[in-house]
Amino acid sequence: MACLYLVNIEVKQPLAGQGIKDERDRHIKRYKNPANKIFYNLTQIWIFSDNLPYDENNPHQGAFYSASYSPIFQRFVEADKLDITPPQKIIKITDRLKKFKKRS
Repeated sequence: MACLYLVNIEVKQPLAGQGIKDERDRHIKRYKNPANKIFYNLTQIWIFSDNLPYDENNPHQGAFYSASYSPIFQRFVEADKLDITPPQKIIKITDRLKKFKKRS
């Protein structure tokens, strides 16, 4: 039976070497290698973690992800407070709808 890997997850030992910085460099090197392109194109998301808690003062700690088309890492961050404020454009549309509803 064939397997198709959509997500690749790697968990590193805490504080091993340069941690996520080393992993970023390895990821970029692998990405540039033409022999790895097939595997990169099959995998949709790459997730890396140094198995450390999130630390706002140290942006190189925690969990990171990358899409298969780019070797750039994005960082998972937990929000202290959920901000569900809609973008400004949606607020204006909502206000117009409220005004329209009041007139009718």
